[in-house]
Amino acid sequence: MEKQGIDMLMMHSAVKTGSQEAAQCDPDAISGDTFKDFQFKTYNQDFAFIRRQLNTDPHERETVAMGTQMTKIALTNLNKNRKYTKSDGSPIRGRDLLKDIMDSINALSDIGKAKIEREFFTDGELDLNKFSAFLESELERRDADANMLDGIEVETDKNGVQHFKVPLEAMSSVDWIQSIIVSKINSEVCDINVKGNAFYQRSIWGMEGHPKVLSDKEVNFKLNNINNGEDLLPINEDGSMDAVISMDFFEEIIPEEIRGNFNRSRQWLIEHNIIGPNAKANTIASRIPTQAQSSIHALRFVDVLPVVRDTIILPKEFTKTTGSDFDIDKLYLVRLGYRVNTTKDEDGKKHDIVSTDYDKSKDATNYYRNKLINDYLILLKSHGKYDKKSGIFENGDSIHISMRSIDDDTNLVKNLLKRVEKDRPVERSYAYKFGNIAFQVATKAAFMIGKFGIGPFALNNNSQVLT
Repeated sequence: MEKQGIDMLMMHSAVKTGSQEAAQCDPDAISGDTFKDFQFKTYNQDFAFIRRQLNTDPHERETVAMGTQMTKIALTNLNKNRKYTKSDGSPIRGRDLLKDIMDSINALSDIGKAKIEREFFTDGELDLNKFSAFLESELERRDADANMLDGIEVETDKNGVQHFKVPLEAMSSVDWIQSIIVSKINSEVCDINVKGNAFYQRSIWGMEGHPKVLSDKEVNFKLNNINNGEDLLPINEDGSMDAVISMDFFEEIIPEEIRGNFNRSRQWLIEHNIIGPNAKANTIASRIPTQAQSSIHALRFVDVLPVVRDTIILPKEFTKTTGSDFDIDKLYLVRLGYRVNTTKDEDGKKHDIVSTDYDKSKDATNYYRNKLINDYLILLKSHGKYDKKSGIFENGDSIHISMRSIDDDTNLVKNLLKRVEKDRPVERSYAYKFGNIAFQVATKAAFMIGKFGIGPFALNNNSQVLT
């Protein structure tokens, strides 16, 4: 691509608009010389719209804020008088579980407040130098003009009092600075920041290899040996849902010396029961909008995907339960944090000890993060579990809610709406509506700049495998 002066590659299966000509590539004929003389079909694009058409890098980060709707909706099914089961098998009352959840949220908020105080205050007083350095870094990142950057520099008057060159209230963009400050406080004090990221849902129907018409029996992982060819279970023996995810979800905890080797990294995750048949649920997944309990699930990862990034595969039933339609659906994941300690035996051989337990006195942030997620996992897994040996499913108290399809609730509203609007006159569409100038201008704008947040090239992702 670089030699031929090409800026962007469009994959046929992931193009919404813009592709004018495709170049075929036969997967069966791929060899070392396949692309030696390969020529892309190229065309020039208008420079004015190049920003909207080039791919952007995936947003990679170490932590993500738990969705506020998820944290609230997951609690709506909590019964204060019901007994729940912890991961160690011990019981806990609903009222105690709720108290533990709220105590963890409050503790994380207090930790964020203390961080704000350390970052902006000295001996209980606002430190203008610290505040100025923060504003400078934030405004530079947002391409602020030189006048704003100059105005937030700190000066000392003849009386030894520090102040900004220009008072904040006198700046032309004080509302911008105010939004930066509010955003900072919200992210540290109000948001529940935990390990995780957003992942794209990939349909299992793409795992069969070459395109062909499949029967239900043929739709499995056997050709790729993922999860030993077993189907993903919507509810497993752990009470959670099976899933397969790309390796990057666990990249930070895998030893650095084996991160570049997929097979060794996968085996390391299996050996430490982070993924595989002996793993337990360690992640909470939620869809946005989080409409009901069935939009939130506890996940156990049975395997990992090679090559792709930011990608997750879920059971077939997940589509119906959550209302997914694979128009680049994102699933927001938050997981337990892992602590890895490496020791050596008498022969000098290294051994990794992996744990999700943290000392509250030494690492309060990760202690309360994991405590919060574990408490939510207890609640989400209360719908029952499946015994694979006997083939018997043991119903829990919330199965009728946690696995109820979103479409069922939507149909209730639709059926009621039909009765309400049964006497409403039918609105007809006439040809002149589609031929007038106003409609044409609106349609052109929608295709050029996107409509309501999704641009024409939103499907052209460079790091996902889509179906």
